[in-house]
Amino acid sequence: MPSAPEPAGAPEVLAERREDWRLLAGGVAALVLAVFAVYWRVLRGEFLWDDLLVVHKNLLVTGELGLGAIWFRADFPLTSVAFWLEWLAWGDHPMGYHVANVLLHAASAVLLWRVLARLRIPAGWLAAMIFAVHPMCVASVAWIAELKN
Repeated sequence: MPSAPEPAGAPEVLAERREDWRLLAGGVAALVLAVFAVYWRVLRGEFLWDDLLVVHKNLLVTGELGLGAIWFRADFPLTSVAFWLEWLAWGDHPMGYHVANVLLHAASAVLLWRVLARLRIPAGWLAAMIFAVHPMCVASVAWIAELKN
């Protein structure tokens, strides 16, 4: 039985898609590696300033008041739910919270790049890389209580 004829240009389209996928994967990998290269010291950090109050001594986060209280009594309910889930996963060990913040920052940099690319803004990847490694982001990444940023 003869197979259906291939549309004209099909191999070129597949090659283009493969190349696009490689560029995308390379860009994502470069951004994530840059974030971890800049913020690797954060991973061994302890709780800072009000991290203990926001996480360790917060009755909403430790589960003593329940999810209903988080959604109806907290100023930042989504952040409180995130802290509650992290508390369930990491307890009072700060490294897990720091890993989550670094991963969220890397994901934010990748999303920024993709939004700028979708908007066809030139040098979108460069802008995302600057955001990823800029020193102004250190407080939001290294300070656990700043997850809401």
